[in-house]
Parts: sequence; C-alpha cells; structure tokens
Amino acid sequence: MIVLHRGLTLLTACLLLVGLLAFPPKAAACSCIGPGTVQERKDGHHAVFDGTVIASKSTGKSLFQSDVPAIKTSFRVHEVWKGLVTPELTVLTAESSASCGSHFQTGERYIVHAYERNGKLETSLCSGNLLYSEAGAELIDYGSGSVPPEPSGAENSLRSPIAGPFAWLSGLLIIIGALAFIGYRRSKTFKSKI
Repeated sequence: MIVLHRGLTLLTACLLLVGLLAFPPKAAACSCIGPGTVQERKDGHHAVFDGTVIASKSTGKSLFQSDVPAIKTSFRVHEVWKGLVTPELTVLTAESSASCGSHFQTGERYIVHAYERNGKLETSLCSGNLLYSEAGAELIDYGSGSVPPEPSGAENSLRSPIAGPFAWLSGLLIIIGALAFIGYRRSKTFKSKI
C-alpha cells in the first residue's frame, strides 16, 4: 500500500512537472536602468516634446513584436526640444507597465521622449517621460525649445471641408460641359451633311 501511494505521488509530481514545462505561463516584466540626465534622454531619442494628452485608445495590435497590445496616445504639442514634431501627433506604447508601457492620462501635460520605429513614434516606461508639473528644475536643463510649426495656408485650404466637394463638383461640371459641346458640334455637323 505504501509503495502504491509513493508511486501515485511520484506520477502526479512528474505529470505536474511535464505540464509546467510543456505549457509555461506567459510572463512580462519591465526592468529599466535609471532615465539618465536630461541630455542623455535627449540624445537617446528621436523626438522630445512637451504635450497634453487629447486621446488615448488601444490599437488592438501588438507592439515590439510581442503579444502585448499597443496604446495609441495623441498629444497637442506645446514645445519641441528635438525632432520633427507637428502640432498634434500620436505616440505608441505598450498597454501594460509590466511590458514597459507608459501610462498617459487624458488632459495631463507631459514631457515625452520618443524614438522612431517603422515611421511611427514609440515610447516606453524606460524613456524617462514625466508629468510637466513634476519636471521642476529639470525644465531649466531642457532649455528653450521651439513651438511646433503650424500648417501652412496651402495645407489649410486643402483640408477645408468645402474644398473637396467643390473641386469634385467643378470637375464634374467641366466634364458635362465638354460632353455637351462635343454632342452639339456632332449634331450640327451631322445636319449639315444631310
């Protein structure tokens, strides 16, 4: 009886061990070395700016070639220290802080350090992002930035809600007029031959 009990215990332990090795749980962890100095953060990123979060939503897609979903955060930019930054832009980050995702609160103002990957800006918990209100003396180290460029007048006219439909309507009227003129000329030529 003792031998049977030991055998069942050993079999159970082996099955448990095989199950754990064959189907390990997914794990995610974030470990960062300190954010470094302001200059190191500026040097280590493609874009550094001060902006207010205007929207944040899950993309449903993975980030960093992993199973971790990405969050797309849109900012209204106030000041730029590095990079080609527009007045409004979007930055991607991992959804979970366990996967080094930065948490941005809508309506809050941040200093963001982002890097470019595949044409998109991305940031992480390790990038050294911080609330603008908590930057304190570090703002002096950032120095004077620049205001993001406003779209030019030509770009604004192209984005006008009236310009698109007006252009289509104008083009359609020109085509109809040309067809009517061709039809009129053909009918006049046809009548003159009779």
